[in-house]
Amino acid sequence: MEGFFGILMTAILPFLLVLTVIIFVHEYGHFQVARWLKVRVDTFSIGFGSAIAQWRGRDGMIWQIGSIPLGGYVKFSGDKDEASAAPTDEAAAIAPDRARAEGYFHAQGPGVRSLIAAAGPVFNFVFAALVFALVFAAFGRDYDPTTRPVTVERLNAQSAAGAAGVQAGDVIVSLDGRAIANLLDLRETLKGIGGGETAILVVERDGERVATEVAFRTPAEAHGRLGIVISQRETLGVGEAIGAGAKQVVDIVVRTADYLWRLITLQADASQLSSVIGMTHTTHVVVESAVDIGTAAGGGSQTVLELTRTLLIWMALLSVAVGFMNLLPIPVLDGGQILMNAIEAVRRKPLPAKGVALAYQTGFALLITMFLFASWNDLQRLNALEFVQGMLS
Repeated sequence: MEGFFGILMTAILPFLLVLTVIIFVHEYGHFQVARWLKVRVDTFSIGFGSAIAQWRGRDGMIWQIGSIPLGGYVKFSGDKDEASAAPTDEAAAIAPDRARAEGYFHAQGPGVRSLIAAAGPVFNFVFAALVFALVFAAFGRDYDPTTRPVTVERLNAQSAAGAAGVQAGDVIVSLDGRAIANLLDLRETLKGIGGGETAILVVERDGERVATEVAFRTPAEAHGRLGIVISQRETLGVGEAIGAGAKQVVDIVVRTADYLWRLITLQADASQLSSVIGMTHTTHVVVESAVDIGTAAGGGSQTVLELTRTLLIWMALLSVAVGFMNLLPIPVLDGGQILMNAIEAVRRKPLPAKGVALAYQTGFALLITMFLFASWNDLQRLNALEFVQGMLS
């Protein structure tokens, strides 16, 4: 696909779909925990700006879709704005005990407010772990090519391997006298075999070793053209998949925290930071790669399955990123609210209103700066002029 329509179908729409799901999960975390803790919610919005769709629930709460689909919010009763930076004048005038009993967010203790703030990122992490688990159970988990034996998943009957009697399910033990312990060994061995040559292939089948002669009849069959598809994934049971999904999330968080620390201590390159522009481009690459793999595997349903698997993984990765980003101790983010609540708990009294307002303004300015810097990185990386020309061609 080329031009604007191609970018729309392979980048913009898939990215917005993935992002909308992640935002819903994040905001639903805030919403659901608030409900559990008896805190009233006025509005649940996916997207910012004016509402393009809106409806009111039986409890009077407004559900809406905003015109700018790059975020969302839960607005609590008595809050002046969506950031929960301060209560309205009317809510502030209500006695604290009564306001707390009526479910006003600002009147709750710092512990309750921190639980609600943390719920969004926590839901993102749990959601990502479940998505990874679904992928591992339904589609399989990628093998490490350096540790797994080489198993034939399927092959072309007319290929060199097919003509030699190789079957699906065979585990390759050796080729041309060289032991094959993993996929890297097989690739290196095949590089040394030319067209018109023959080699002895030993496979393990049903617990027995079978030797056969493989004839690389033409140059086109040399250098890795055995004509087989290697099994590179293992399907996990439900319990194992859930554990693997949780471990995957923990590993990503640890790696991200390590990168952030190295960035702060000037040991890492800040050019890796990416914005919405970069994420949209990555979605484009992910979608096109999945389509290519699915087409090579037979097209049709294989393409749909590979596209589904790839987008689910991308969604899980972005969900972890959104959860981690929101835990940063920047006042307008959930992590910043948790930090200010902790300071309030230590002081045993609310923070000064002017101090809170200044903290939110500083945090907002910092986020804008980070966004502009990451966007510039993306534009530099992608060669923006060529990208735009491609969209319009």
